[in-house]
Amino acid sequence: MQGEREERETVDKNVVAIGIDIGTRYCRVAVWQNSHPVIVPDEEGNRAMHNYVSFGSDARLIGSGAKARQAVNTRNTAYGVKRLLGRNYRDPHSQEFIKMAPFTLISKGGYPHVQVEHLGKQEVFAPEEIIAMQLSKLKNMAQTFAQSDNLRVAVSIPAGFSALQRQAISDACEIAGLPDPLLIHEPAAAAMYYTFYSTENPQTSAGEKTILLVDIGAGTTSATVMSIDDGVVETLAVASNVQLGGDDLDHLLVKYVVAELKTTHGVDIGGEASVLSRLSSACERAKRALSSAQTAPVNLEGLGLSERVQLPYLVIKRDQFDALCSELYAAISKLVRDAMTQSGVRKTDIREVLLIGGATRTPGVAASILNSFEDSSPTLVKVRNLDEAVVYGLTIYSAALSKAEKSAEAQKVLDEMVVVDVIHHPISIAVIPNPDSSSEDAIDYLPPDGASPHECVLKTIMERNRVSPTRECRVFSTAIDDQTTVHIQIYEGADDDPDNNISLGYFELHGIPKSPFLGQLSKVEVCVEADGRGRTVFATASHNSEQGNATRTVSLHPGKLAHDTKREMSRRVEMFDKHDRIHEAQTLRRNNLEGYCYNAPGSIEELKRGVDRCLRRLDDTGLMPLSDEELALQEELLVALAKRVLPPGYAIVRQPA
Repeated sequence: MQGEREERETVDKNVVAIGIDIGTRYCRVAVWQNSHPVIVPDEEGNRAMHNYVSFGSDARLIGSGAKARQAVNTRNTAYGVKRLLGRNYRDPHSQEFIKMAPFTLISKGGYPHVQVEHLGKQEVFAPEEIIAMQLSKLKNMAQTFAQSDNLRVAVSIPAGFSALQRQAISDACEIAGLPDPLLIHEPAAAAMYYTFYSTENPQTSAGEKTILLVDIGAGTTSATVMSIDDGVVETLAVASNVQLGGDDLDHLLVKYVVAELKTTHGVDIGGEASVLSRLSSACERAKRALSSAQTAPVNLEGLGLSERVQLPYLVIKRDQFDALCSELYAAISKLVRDAMTQSGVRKTDIREVLLIGGATRTPGVAASILNSFEDSSPTLVKVRNLDEAVVYGLTIYSAALSKAEKSAEAQKVLDEMVVVDVIHHPISIAVIPNPDSSSEDAIDYLPPDGASPHECVLKTIMERNRVSPTRECRVFSTAIDDQTTVHIQIYEGADDDPDNNISLGYFELHGIPKSPFLGQLSKVEVCVEADGRGRTVFATASHNSEQGNATRTVSLHPGKLAHDTKREMSRRVEMFDKHDRIHEAQTLRRNNLEGYCYNAPGSIEELKRGVDRCLRRLDDTGLMPLSDEELALQEELLVALAKRVLPPGYAIVRQPA
């Protein structure tokens, strides 16, 4: 995959390939089984697990149980924290989320953390820990389903995630006991799913075609232009927005209802967290209904406002909803246009528009995408499983690059498939600009040791949408005479001001020989290499001359948690997992015992009647001997009734004669 066919391994029947899709609202896990991906349901049979973690006085709840408890445990139920990964506390996007979140978020070390009451104590968790708790449950679900703990996992990351956000996902996986995951961009995973099943159908796989894949989840949106030809999927360009998704449609409807209640009924619920939480769920249901109906009710009866609002529901029309969301629709259309422009593909060359993600069910969203094509009319394709395409693709991807067992037919299909992804953000270096910038031969300067980044501007080394993995090199020079050290500062982004970009890291190249000629500056070549999985950036600085050589290579992991920090977080996750298992077992035992107590009187009466029947049978025979078969039958009848009288977990054991 991604041009890495050589990484595919021989078969090991003990290896289980799995895919985990960490969405903003839901997460899913699938297992490679019988040469196809299979969704693993949770304990309630749900194919998707809510991204909610609810803390309490007795235990945690993760998933649908946590969401159900949110209404009565609002302050201690965290959700949507994926939006906070890799962002500091003062980040405008963090502040926007913090203002809307009904649970408590505090600043710790300059980063947002969730503060809750759990098991009678105040606890503070980093977003990575909350994600790790969800991942740990998904891992356990997969292990139980597959009856194996030898997992090879691929995990989704949104197309627009920064290096800090990608690292946060990687750290969360490690904390959850999923080391070295394959981190796959969501569009690439969805394309893997689409291509795998298209390849199985010759009618849909024949010939080269260019498609537009639009993925709109709860919290992220991306538009990707791809070329597909006989199993080879090449990403041409990606435009993304990690702060735009289906949740934003819900939030607009929530704001409208809040304003309507205040204006029409004089009821202000803007500061009531639990009411807003229930209203958000009601608005989500109304949005879903508007996907197939012209009107939908927003149920107000479940908000606890019956004494203040004498109105059971508020009717929303589809055109009214579309008007509320017009700016978001425009933002989605802009992403489509940006992706098309960056790819250099003409609109008339797009044969299919592939929609992925639950939010694409909204008619206004699909219409805004198609309206971007004006006179051309590509085919609108909705895959069978809009919400599950990514997790299916991840599982297929994991199976292809692992030792997981595959049928000969599946192996043949996977061997022919290659997904070529791209770099989603430009990579730049801080330089001191050459005053003679008008000259084509002008070379910018690398700052000396201790130079301030404010003296520098950014020079792009690697453009976005370059094929990954890739390597790019640029030549710079020292800034002053006799400069023996240069300061290399690598950034993700291309804004002129380094402070407006993400620092990937810095290092210094020492030992640059002094030039024997006065006024001659030394040349330094800087190379940047990005791996094919969106995780690691390598940087090399080298100087070669007659006076001597100097070279240094580093791998950059911005925002990576310290080993001790991750180990402590992992310990806490395991501790809470163990506590929850004990609590769950105790709760089950208590419930079973309670059920026994309610049923025991009836069981005892049945046993009494059975004893009476046995005695009558014995009396009827008088002194005549009974056969061994008859005696065994009477004993078995009494034992069956006696078993019902025993508490759960107890058994009747026959002693040897």
